[in-house]
Amino acid sequence: PDSSFSLQVSGKRLGEKHRSRAKSMSSLFGLPTYLRDEVQVQLLRYHEGVWQRFTVQVSTKTGLLTCFRRDWDETDQGMDTFSLRSLNADVLDSSRLGQDQGTSVLLLTAPEVSDKAIPRQRNIFLRDSKYNSQRLVELYVAIRRAKAIVLGKPDSEDITHAMSYMGWMWKKGNQVPHSWKKRWFVLDGRVLYYYNSPMDALSLGEIPLGSSAKGFYLLDGAARHAHSFTLVTPSREYHLHTGQCGSSQLWLRAWLWSLNNVLNPTSDDTREGQAEEDSRTRRRSSDPEEVPANWVLI
Repeated sequence: PDSSFSLQVSGKRLGEKHRSRAKSMSSLFGLPTYLRDEVQVQLLRYHEGVWQRFTVQVSTKTGLLTCFRRDWDETDQGMDTFSLRSLNADVLDSSRLGQDQGTSVLLLTAPEVSDKAIPRQRNIFLRDSKYNSQRLVELYVAIRRAKAIVLGKPDSEDITHAMSYMGWMWKKGNQVPHSWKKRWFVLDGRVLYYYNSPMDALSLGEIPLGSSAKGFYLLDGAARHAHSFTLVTPSREYHLHTGQCGSSQLWLRAWLWSLNNVLNPTSDDTREGQAEEDSRTRRRSSDPEEVPANWVLI
């Protein structure tokens, strides 16, 4: 394996010191932990409302990531198993998830096994000790390397990706009229997932984003609420509001960016007509830092 496999973390991430640490490990101790075919790392996992000690195993032989409640054992079948092919890894500052500042959290996401066109999102939250992220970085690099090998894409930059945007919004209920509930939303590529809280293990629902040719639209304003918008899909309309002007603008920019930079295609219309939509988007908003007041586009 190529020992120069690089740690790529976009946005607000762990910093250059972890890169130099990885290089030092390689030169001093030979083959680093994260370059082995089978890696076991002990970390804290957020499970059932508390942080618990788990062993996480990554294997290029089986193409699986497995979580164990205790020390790894060959006879243990593991508590949760995920295919590396569909697994994504993103390193977040804990403050983005409402946790104490000063720690980094590794967010692992994978679709739930389901017959749904867009399955629910399953999340695993992992962290190291409060002021040490070495083992977290080792696991992150091990996942990227193992997934690249399984997919046959060594050193590929897009093996994993960062979440496009996340934050609180209010969503109007579909069953009970005029009921608004606060939900935690995560924009992952062209799917908007929502949860009860930032640390939920399973999404409550999913809102697909697609092209206008397929019947998807974004309308400014929803049910007389300020800083609101309506996501129109072929199956239903979703009324959302942020309560703050700045927050709503950030969400609009995130959607615009996601439509122009498809990271996680999940539907058959992702690529179809994308060039036409990108051109139309650029004409409507030539400056990515400004969103038109009455932006109506997806």
